[in-house]
Amino acid sequence: MKIIFATDDDPLSVAIRTATACPWHHVGAVFGDYVVEARFEGVLYTHIDEVKARGDYAIVDYPLRDEKSAERFALAQVGKEYDFIGLIGFQFRIGAQDPNKWYCSELIQAISAVGRSPIVRENLKGVSPRDLWVSTK
Repeated sequence: MKIIFATDDDPLSVAIRTATACPWHHVGAVFGDYVVEARFEGVLYTHIDEVKARGDYAIVDYPLRDEKSAERFALAQVGKEYDFIGLIGFQFRIGAQDPNKWYCSELIQAISAVGRSPIVRENLKGVSPRDLWVSTK
């Protein structure tokens, strides 16, 4: 799987990057020319060029033991709601994840776990873009 890390100059982006001490505020899973990503509108299947056009980005290759299962899982999440409570919870590491809702970095962690290669330790409560970034380097 490839992971796209992204940022822009939106005030929320600046706040997330400041709070997490990370150059990125958003992540998505790249499958071919499309990105599965969790945004405020929910989980979307977005052409990669649209994600790249939003601002700065970096793409990291993160091999999974079971890429096909990870991709099937990722696509099955498209259309689910955004996890606003989980987003707040990750800042305090309280693990408030709803299995039917996602924020961007918890979705990527779940995809990697289904692919049998979790990026961060499985018992981490709340996952930030920074957690993913430092764990893929």
